[in-house]
Amino acid sequence: MKQRRLLRIQTIGTILFALTVSASDVMALERWLVPNTSQCAADTTLNPCHLSLDDAVTQADGGDSIKILPGTYPANVTLSPTKNITLYGVETA
Repeated sequence: MKQRRLLRIQTIGTILFALTVSASDVMALERWLVPNTSQCAADTTLNPCHLSLDDAVTQADGGDSIKILPGTYPANVTLSPTKNITLYGVETA
């Protein structure tokens, strides 16, 4: 009886772990484009930091957004509409 209950608990734990991992894989990220790494977000897991627009766009998955901090970013980038990436700037005046 105890073994059956332990097996049931382990199975439920495994299922919950798998759901948690797969849900985090699907979550869209807010990537930061910064002129230097001192301006990166504190949590680079949720907010990966990039020094070039090309790198940010290449690394982005569908649904990700790219937050562009003030700076100069020379680039020649082609965006694919199928990737569904949002670009937006901070202090765009």
